Amino acid sequence: MLATNEAHDMSNLLHDELRDRARSAVEEVGALLGLDSVPEEATNTFEGLAAVIEFALDVLAEGLADGDDRVSDVAQAARMVLVLNRLLAEIHAHARNQRLRALSNVTEALARLRSFASSTAIVDAAADEVSRSCGFDRCVLFRLDQDELVAEAIYPAVAGTSAMPTIGALSQDCVERAVLRSGEAALLGRERGRRSLLAEQGWPYPLALAPVIVHGRSLGLLAASRDPNSGALEAIDRDALAAYAAGLGDAIERSVLVAQLQDQREKVLQLVKATEAIAGHLSAPPLDIRGGIGRTPPDPSTALLIGRPSSTATLSEREREVMEVVCTGATNNDIAKLLFISEETVKTHVKQLLRKLGAANRVEAVALYLRASSTPLV
Repeated sequence: MLATNEAHDMSNLLHDELRDRARSAVEEVGALLGLDSVPEEATNTFEGLAAVIEFALDVLAEGLADGDDRVSDVAQAARMVLVLNRLLAEIHAHARNQRLRALSNVTEALARLRSFASSTAIVDAAADEVSRSCGFDRCVLFRLDQDELVAEAIYPAVAGTSAMPTIGALSQDCVERAVLRSGEAALLGRERGRRSLLAEQGWPYPLALAPVIVHGRSLGLLAASRDPNSGALEAIDRDALAAYAAGLGDAIERSVLVAQLQDQREKVLQLVKATEAIAGHLSAPPLDIRGGIGRTPPDPSTALLIGRPSSTATLSEREREVMEVVCTGATNNDIAKLLFISEETVKTHVKQLLRKLGAANRVEAVALYLRASSTPLV
């Protein structure tokens, strides 16, 4: 993390140095041609610097081609064209290196996220990881709840949920809603006609927003900004946040899927154990009721089945229906849907089944029920 912050500081220093040289060169062109000075805010980003230099080159080229009286010193104008082109090449090279560095930082941050065991841990660390990796001074991960944004994680961390930022209902004209609908990241400046609920709550411009998409739906929003003295956000910052948000959505999907598979695996293992116990009991040789000599002792795995008789005769027809579905490994919700009853009703039936069968849990109930059902009446 320290190396990332140092790289960001070096990038800011290089940006300032390039900006000073570019402004000096452009002002020299302006003095040569009698142009107005360039507003400082126009050169706060690499995109702005490049645009100003390209404009100055166009003006010089037109003056030289048209024989403009203001370009009387052709040698000086030619020298300025050379200086500006070199500056433009430096700016493009630095922007390219900055983009590659940002992509590398995002990749490392996502690798750390994927190491967490649960989706809850991933969400908790999301804002911290992207802020430290991409040099943001402030970042919040919001969850979309109906038509409102609820803060789930924030950087820098705050004490208690009461200090978490909140956003009310999303208005139809706000940028946050547009980003969630389009699924595309945005970089907000002080453009007219673009309303931002975060900006209205005091977030500084520029402001980067990126949707978090899970299973094809925008379920959250990442918002990031920098302090004014830390350097303005640029298009590369928006793109880095968008790449991170996409990876965050994938990490959450993967974590949820792994949890579901582990849950299913546990259920399958429980059913396998119950089936093995039943099979072992049914295949055991009959006991010698005339004496204990030569009797084969029962398998310990079937001691539960042999030692506790079940009472299926007392089960009602509905309870038998429920029990048959329980034997398939279905959940209470699955049983409710299959038998067209409420989940609370299913829970009541299961409690009655455990009591009547004398079972401590569902697996034991399945074993006792199947054993009783397979034993012929004599």
